Amino acid sequence: MTREEARQNLVALGIEEPSEAQVTNYLNQFHSNRPQPTPQPTPTPQPQPNPTPEPTPNPEPDDQTRALQERIEQLERENVQKDIRAYAAEKGLTGEQAESVLAGFQTDLEAAKKAIDSIAQIISDKETAAATAKEQELLKGTPNPGGGTGGNSGDDKPEDVKNAESISFGNKADEQSMKDYYVLK
Repeated sequence: MTREEARQNLVALGIEEPSEAQVTNYLNQFHSNRPQPTPQPTPTPQPQPNPTPEPTPNPEPDDQTRALQERIEQLERENVQKDIRAYAAEKGLTGEQAESVLAGFQTDLEAAKKAIDSIAQIISDKETAAATAKEQELLKGTPNPGGGTGGNSGDDKPEDVKNAESISFGNKADEQSMKDYYVLK
């Protein structure tokens, strides 16, 4: 309430010309009688178990900052690709094999490592199977050092032995039953 309003109220109450002291006294009584506004209690927020910091909005980057950020991202991609190539070389994958893995996993190092491990295992298994097959092929026709037959069955006789048995120095070879007759029993 203003002083002028207080003066008009005092005139309405019957005081024709209120003095400044009366106006001040009226204002003091008016303000003391007026109920004080009770402040509304503000609810206290429950603390969050894991408060997460709110990301502050980044101001719009200028051209130079944007160029630096793009360069950083490019260098990070190149670094991941370098790591993938090194891991592939460590596992024995080079050239087109490594490049095909790189094409599929440009930025995911862990996925690339899993793929490289799988490919390296497949290649290793194939090389082992090929080496085993080659070794068995080479050993198939060779004689054993202990005198056994290296892949030849026991019934097969060399050509010279067959020829000698058929010639038998001009005489017909005796039958086995005749030979068995002279064997002592």
